[in-house]
Amino acid sequence: MSQTPKHFQRLTAAAAVKALTTGSRRFLLADEVGLGKTVVAREVIAELARRRRGEEPFRVYYFGSGRTVTAQNAPRLCPDSESALCDASRPSLMAMSEIPKANVLVFQFTPETAVPRIHGRGRSGVAIERALLRVLVAKVLRCSLPHKESVRKAFRGAASENGFGQALRFCRRQYREGRLLPGYGLSDAFRAAAREVFGAGQNEHLSQRLTAEIDKDAKVCVAKLREALTRAALRCLPPHLIVFDEFH
Repeated sequence: MSQTPKHFQRLTAAAAVKALTTGSRRFLLADEVGLGKTVVAREVIAELARRRRGEEPFRVYYFGSGRTVTAQNAPRLCPDSESALCDASRPSLMAMSEIPKANVLVFQFTPETAVPRIHGRGRSGVAIERALLRVLVAKVLRCSLPHKESVRKAFRGAASENGFGQALRFCRRQYREGRLLPGYGLSDAFRAAAREVFGAGQNEHLSQRLTAEIDKDAKVCVAKLREALTRAALRCLPPHLIVFDEFH
């Protein structure tokens, strides 16, 4: 792909920047295949990042319709050598990522994994995510989970005992060493998000509400904790620009 935008691509990028900084702050680009939509997106990112230079890194959330699309196009969105891709495959796992030192940060997600579900297929997430939740519930929410097989299974999911145990030890070490988004206030954000998701009243102890929920349905409780973690991560690292690619 050519690194130098053509004249019509520069004009399109300028129009997009104007729309994104004034008015509706939305812009739809619908071109034929091969006309350089990714080039335009890259130029838009470069210009918006330039305008914010000197502040915090410019964060881009790039959503592709599937992993193949994101893997192919996300690197092309990085405007220069001062840009970096972030390795989190879903917003909740940004808590486990080492955020690169760069002027532009591109996070790449797909809808099927980025949005946590309370019910239905895909609500359990991945093992490392559930292991992190187990640690945060104990260390941040100060809640002792019931010693029930249903609770253990809800957190372990389809992972083996050994595999989940390894993930749990890794997450405990990450928490103990202060590696969970240091400087971004993840613990406070997770605590506040959990109160919202579980509907805890102002004077209600969150641990009481959480214990009641997990006794009622452990799998739903874990799914709600995933939502709380996602909300917390988004508040710690909110996007400055969201790009949707190949959506129909």
